Amino acid sequence: MLFMVMEVLCNELEHLVSEDNRSYQVSPKGLLYLEGRRSQASAIGFCAMWFSPEVQSLWSDVIEPAIRASGYEPLRIDSKQHNGKIDDEIMASIRAAGFVVSDFTGNRGGVYYEAGFAHGLGLPVIFMCREGDDLHFDVRQYNCTFWTPDKLQDTQERLKNRILATLGQGPLQLQSLGLRQSCARRWQSSSSGIASMPCPIG
Repeated sequence: MLFMVMEVLCNELEHLVSEDNRSYQVSPKGLLYLEGRRSQASAIGFCAMWFSPEVQSLWSDVIEPAIRASGYEPLRIDSKQHNGKIDDEIMASIRAAGFVVSDFTGNRGGVYYEAGFAHGLGLPVIFMCREGDDLHFDVRQYNCTFWTPDKLQDTQERLKNRILATLGQGPLQLQSLGLRQSCARRWQSSSSGIASMPCPIG
């Protein structure tokens, strides 16, 4: 049985390599697979975007609340406290994320790079761009959520729906629902005259 498993991992999936069929090492393809599997379980939604005041409302009124409403923790690198090189922090944050929202407004090279890095890791990348801005040829083929400054509320809802359609309900929302159900049970117990603890969810 073990031989069959090793045969599949080495020859079919190519996740392991062996020179003598006794000792095995994880292949580069296997490392990418493990990296992707570890990241997909993450509750973090990383955002790659231009940090101009011109698009600050896109972050605060659209992307951040949409990620949170989907049950994930939004992260933009300028809000992360760190004491290292920013490039290393960006790469580490993408590796730790479950998905990336990339807004290509302003055609920032860093956003393209970060989206490509996430793609290379096998992470889902959700594409956004302000209507009227040009997208490079390599990303034009992807389904993109276009937005305008006068319809941010609508864009937030569309982004939330795209996240949910791509990844499903996030773990933070599910945990919150579990806590609410627990609180409801406590409330029912207290209304029956049984002492209960206060609920941490408002």
